[in-house]
Amino acid sequence: MESRLTELEIRFTEQEAAIESLSDTVHRQEQELEMMRLMVEQLKERIKSLANTPLAAQSEEAPPPHY
Repeated sequence: MESRLTELEIRFTEQEAAIESLSDTVHRQEQELEMMRLMVEQLKERIKSLANTPLAAQSEEAPPPHY
């Protein structure tokens, strides 16, 4: 009976450690996702600002004079 209880305690301890490790991993991934979301928003804003430049699209540009 005592050996069975000891085995259960060992399993419980191992499961606790595994759950804590998984929890840490999920937390780290959430932080990385949030950082990526912010980066995507910044890139969107940069793209918008570049789209508003006075330069014409390459297809709309007149060919250089030597053509």
